[in-house]
Amino acid sequence: MDNSLGEGFVISVIANLNRWDAEIMFPDESVSRLCFSMSNNYDDSRMIGQKTDKVHLAYAMSQDCDVFLTHDVGLTRYRIPRELQDAKFSKPETLTPEVFWDRYLRR
Repeated sequence: MDNSLGEGFVISVIANLNRWDAEIMFPDESVSRLCFSMSNNYDDSRMIGQKTDKVHLAYAMSQDCDVFLTHDVGLTRYRIPRELQDAKFSKPETLTPEVFWDRYLRR
């Protein structure tokens, strides 16, 4: 890759993150607790084999995100384990991008 092209791409990404007021999140100890609990949740077993979805949702929950976007319709109906609710974790409003667009962005 041409170094000048790579540098321009990085600068573009950083500029867009700033323009979108995006935050970069790093895991804390709650992410592993959330993932472990979701892996052992047999009341709603949708997350047991879903490593990627589980980690993404755990990040969102650990950071108290209000909204979580996913193309996985099953994930929109996923119920977090009671033990996580008792520990004051809550699942963000989980929507598909299409529903999010219709509900919040369509004018």
